Amino acid sequence: PLFPRDWRGEVLREMLPDVVPDRPVEDALREVHRRRTGTTGWTDLHPRIHYAATRRADVPKALSTAIRGLNSIHRGADA
Repeated sequence: PLFPRDWRGEVLREMLPDVVPDRPVEDALREVHRRRTGTTGWTDLHPRIHYAATRRADVPKALSTAIRGLNSIHRGADA
């Protein structure tokens, strides 16, 4: 399998290290593909995929919280 050339490929490259740790992303992609198309192993990956998606979703939340905190500090310094 090949990585998509759009945003999906970028997301896969970010998430695969959490889904299949200790492997280069190209090997991880092959492993996920093998498990998805094979007869075993796909359900074992579901918790890892969920974990990777949760981590990815938490990044924007943490960033926006940090920015709001900096804005309130900046407003407090201007007062």
